[in-house]
Amino acid sequence: MIKRVLTRIQCMRYKIKYENDLFIHPLSVINARKGNCLLGREARLSAMTRIDCSANGVVKLGMHSILNTGSRIEADKSVILGKHVAIAPYVYISDRNHEYRDISKPIIRQGYFSRGGIQIGDETWIGIHTSVIGAVKIGRHCVIGANSVVTSDIPDYSVAVGNPARVVKKYNLEKKQWESVNEDIN
Repeated sequence: MIKRVLTRIQCMRYKIKYENDLFIHPLSVINARKGNCLLGREARLSAMTRIDCSANGVVKLGMHSILNTGSRIEADKSVILGKHVAIAPYVYISDRNHEYRDISKPIIRQGYFSRGGIQIGDETWIGIHTSVIGAVKIGRHCVIGANSVVTSDIPDYSVAVGNPARVVKKYNLEKKQWESVNEDIN
C-alpha cells in the first residue's frame, strides 16, 4: 500500500501516467517533459535510478521491465525498452554523446549530438556495469554480459560480452539449443 502511495506521488511529481503496479522508488529522478517518459504496467525503477530525456526525446519502459539500482538512461532521440527487460545495477544507456568537433570551445560547452535511438528487445537482460551507447538495437531475448560496452547492434537470441561487446553465443531455433559462435582470430 505504501509503495503505491509513494509511486503515485512520484508520478504526480514527474507528470507520468500512473499504471497498475508501477513502482518508482522515492530516490529515483526523472528529468523529462510531460509525455516524454512512458512507464508500462508493473515497470520498476529502483533506488538511485535516473532518467534524463531531452525536449524532443522519448524514454519508454515496457511492461514488467526493471531499471535496477544506480542505473541511468539518457535520451536525446529515443531509448525504448521492450517488455520484461531486466537492467542490472549500474547500467548506463545513452543515445547521445558530447559534441567535441569545435576546438575553439570547451567540450563541456558544445552540447550533445545523437545519431539515432536505442531499442532493447523483449525479454533481454543487461548485466551489471554495462554501457549501451549510440544508435544501437539489441534484439529479443538477449543476454549482455557484465561490464560490456555495446556500440553496435546485437541480433535476437544472442549472448554478447566484452568491450566492445561481441556475440559469443546464438540460439539455434531449429536445434532448440544455444551454440557458441566460432570467430576466426587473425
